Amino acid sequence: MWGLRSNSSSMSRSERNPKSRKQTVHEKETVLFYRGYGYYSPAGDCWHLRVHGRVYGPNRKFLSSRAMIFILSRYVRPERENGQHERFLKRAQLFLHENRSGKSIPVMIGEQAFSLPDTTEHGHFETTLTMPASDLEGATVTLPDGRRFVRFSVELPEDDGRVFAGDVELLSPTGVSVISDVDDTIKVTNTADRGELLRNTFAREFQAVDGMPAIYRRWADEGCSFHYVSASPWPLYEPLDQWLTTDGFPAGSLH
Repeated sequence: MWGLRSNSSSMSRSERNPKSRKQTVHEKETVLFYRGYGYYSPAGDCWHLRVHGRVYGPNRKFLSSRAMIFILSRYVRPERENGQHERFLKRAQLFLHENRSGKSIPVMIGEQAFSLPDTTEHGHFETTLTMPASDLEGATVTLPDGRRFVRFSVELPEDDGRVFAGDVELLSPTGVSVISDVDDTIKVTNTADRGELLRNTFAREFQAVDGMPAIYRRWADEGCSFHYVSASPWPLYEPLDQWLTTDGFPAGSLH
């Protein structure tokens, strides 16, 4: 996926205490994690976990937001029937969020606490967290196909009932990873036609290329992991990830 991203960094055991930098996520802010992956290091019997996400809030520039949606609609030309207009508005509004910079988000993985690097001006954070393998046992979920994922969440004040959670797939030290394009490989996008590309991206329901979900599920049953690569902007991560699940594609990182 394209978009402006933060510089990568890494965190080890010595950087795990976030208490001195802990920041509250404002009630109108959202923390969104993009599914990542982790790789094993036998030398230290530890896992390196790639964590990437974004912090954003509502856009306070109402008039400019409405103008942007109006201009985009002139290019997309969503139809009034088949729910296209409502779908267009919902997806277009994902681009109107205001990114939050300078936020250091505290997360819990198992019993360990980390403070993620400050978000950039574009609201993104990205880092590698290093943890001993033994510390991940209680935070690991195994899927029916045998793949393993580490679940984690933002550490919020006790009186804040919200949950912002993410997951990282633990890649097997041996095996096959499928790096798959999304557009016109597993999803009908029609990148050669700008008008069709915009309508397939903003107005129409996402549609799988015939036969691809079954092929990918078979590969997952054989032990493959998946990394999806899309030209879509980062604000479309959630509808794309939901579509992958709904249409039966195996879970994987999205880039």
